Amino acid sequence: MAFKKRAPGAPASADPEQLYRPLAGGRDGAPEALWAHQADVLRAWHTDHRESGDVAIELPTGAGKSLVGGLIGEWRRRTHGERVAYLCPTRQLAQQTAEKLSSYGIPVVLLIGRGQQWNPADRLRYTNAQAIVVSVYSHLFNSNPAISDAQVLLLDDAHAAAGYVADPWALRIDREHAAYQDVLSTLADAFAPPVLAWLRVDSPEGQLNSTSYLASPVGVAAAAGQLERALSTAATTGGIDRSAAFALTKLVGHVDRCMVYASYRSLLIRPLIPPTGTHGAFAGARQRIYMSATLGAGGELERAFGRRKIQRIPTPRGWDKQGTGRRFFCFPQLTTDLSQAPDGTNAWLKDVLREHGKAVVMTPDARTAERFRAHRVPDPAA
Repeated sequence: MAFKKRAPGAPASADPEQLYRPLAGGRDGAPEALWAHQADVLRAWHTDHRESGDVAIELPTGAGKSLVGGLIGEWRRRTHGERVAYLCPTRQLAQQTAEKLSSYGIPVVLLIGRGQQWNPADRLRYTNAQAIVVSVYSHLFNSNPAISDAQVLLLDDAHAAAGYVADPWALRIDREHAAYQDVLSTLADAFAPPVLAWLRVDSPEGQLNSTSYLASPVGVAAAAGQLERALSTAATTGGIDRSAAFALTKLVGHVDRCMVYASYRSLLIRPLIPPTGTHGAFAGARQRIYMSATLGAGGELERAFGRRKIQRIPTPRGWDKQGTGRRFFCFPQLTTDLSQAPDGTNAWLKDVLREHGKAVVMTPDARTAERFRAHRVPDPAA
């Protein structure tokens, strides 16, 4: 007797907003009810964007966008029996998101790490639309994507995803690879003579070691045929690594429309806008939902994901009246007292770091970071 496909169960609620209360059911760690701005976003999506192929949701950090995205995904899973993938930039964020969604009563499976080592039972729960899969961008944007059949994509921290999205079409050549000098020679006319000379020296000085240069797009287009032949030869002879060889298979015939970025350490060849329409794992989804704290209004999101038009659900008014977290930026030298007595900055920083226990410090280079750690980070044992 043939196996019958299990029909999706009846939806628990008419819309994602009404789904939350029976889903959370007073669980520990789950809010008793949605915040007003979360409900506003869910209503806007359900009323105006259920059929949109690409829709973006803007909610600042701490405003609960993970729950909003999770409820939309769970409602579609229950209502339409769709396979839903919730993607994050890093493994750590994926783990945190899976724990958070699970605390809300949303069934999830966490699939990170090497695809060959995934739990088959967990993979099957996702494939059969019995749970939402939480994973990372690299398992979708890959030459051989491990998540290739999602019908709904929830793309978290979309503003920070450009590098992950472009990765299948990004051909990197490290200086140690034989093809590095060959490509420089091929594109000699695309770089200013001083830049080309600096890139060829054996021992760089000053900022050259950390500076990147853009080759002239006109020069790249003029040398595209020769460049493609040089890269194909390098792929055959081991002049580039395996990941670069995979990227080359996607760039063949299109090198003339690529950008070339050069630094002393490596070369990067990639399209300005990733051709995601040719990537079935992404383009084949029925809906792609981009979630971000800052969407931007200049087309940055469309360029990063290679989409012509992404509908937007803007941040609702009043979101700042409620939230789970805030981010503070400190400029101690601009305060009245420390600007006049800068010697007290170290002590102030140590007190702040000791009190809060967690902070992100941004520095221009590793040497500055190490100096900051040595002189301004308090000793945990003290």
